[in-house]
Amino acid sequence: RAVGTVCASDQSFLDDLTVTIEEVRGDIVLSTHYPESRNWRGNRTAKIDLVVEMPLNMAVDLDDSSGSMEVMGSGALNIDDSSGSIFVQGANGAVTIEDSSGGVEVMDVAGDLSIDDGSGDVQVRDVQGTVYVDDGSGSVSIEEVEGSVVVSDGSGSINVENVAGDFTVRSDGSGGVRHSGVGGTVDVPQRDRRGRRGN
Repeated sequence: RAVGTVCASDQSFLDDLTVTIEEVRGDIVLSTHYPESRNWRGNRTAKIDLVVEMPLNMAVDLDDSSGSMEVMGSGALNIDDSSGSIFVQGANGAVTIEDSSGGVEVMDVAGDLSIDDGSGDVQVRDVQGTVYVDDGSGSVSIEEVEGSVVVSDGSGSINVENVAGDFTVRSDGSGGVRHSGVGGTVDVPQRDRRGRRGN
């Protein structure tokens, strides 16, 4: 079930703000459609707020240009987002997130987690698989991981706690690296080793 709320600064935009649902090669595809003209000046706006209810553990593929999103109770999850905050909880499968800008918070994942984030803070907690984070800027906080953790960070602090496997920092442009409770091998850049916390 999908419920959409349309909002526009001009009455003329409302007819062009639509939501469609169709079946494509066995997949259910939900799409939003906006007015063709993007030459809007001043405070002219048009947006669609969506609430989508689906069976628990259903695989989901999201492609979003802008706006915040929350996803709860999905199966395997793939998100491609240009801007806006992302919150994911209770995914029963692998999760992949590509986000140009905006904060990302993920918790309770029954599989591997991969996050490629251009800018914005990243918070991760309770992952049964391995966590991969590539973050251009913003702090990274990762806790309670049953697999390993691999981080590449352009700028911002990195804090990792309670990881059953290895903890690897492939690159860290600026910002400190802190870790505790790592069960496996710790590999961080040489310049960050003085300020780290022990296992």
